[in-house]
Amino acid sequence: MPQPVGECGWSGCGAPARVEVLVSVPGEPPGLALRVGGYCVGHAVIVGIDAQARYGGGLWYAAPLLNRARGGPAGRN
Repeated sequence: MPQPVGECGWSGCGAPARVEVLVSVPGEPPGLALRVGGYCVGHAVIVGIDAQARYGGGLWYAAPLLNRARGGPAGRN
């Protein structure tokens, strides 16, 4: 059975967080990308563009990561 998805990290949205936003920092290995958060598709694009402009590194969108400590998806920071 599929795991439920957390809520979008955008304040007041409440939609399912179906996309994880990750950004790398220039000079650091790409494998050390920072998790920005989990968002709905529309807000993931906005947050991703902002994060890339802020950090200047690579930008990735991914399926939600599982939060192993809680046993569920990691929808918010």
